[in-house]
Amino acid sequence: MSPTTGIVSPMPQKREVKLGGYALSEIIRRVRRTADLSQRELARHAKVSPSMVGDLESSASIPSLPVLQRILNAANYQLVVVDARGRLVLPLQVFAEVADLAG
Repeated sequence: MSPTTGIVSPMPQKREVKLGGYALSEIIRRVRRTADLSQRELARHAKVSPSMVGDLESSASIPSLPVLQRILNAANYQLVVVDARGRLVLPLQVFAEVADLAG
């Protein structure tokens, strides 16, 4: 409640990132628990602070892509892209001799 206006301000909304329809915070928690790691152990293997792991699992923070990759790799998981049918999307190989001029 604001002392000057007496108005109760709403709690700040947590920014929840979803991957494949699932909350990223829940995915990180599942990955950690499946790997049978504590937050502290996962943090040590991923080279992040234990508080960051806690913040990520509670949706208080959103990881950068490199941090997310380190966290997943520390628990023996990988971040991949799949199409609507669940097939792995592989990078396009580009050969120096062939150019489509698409930029």
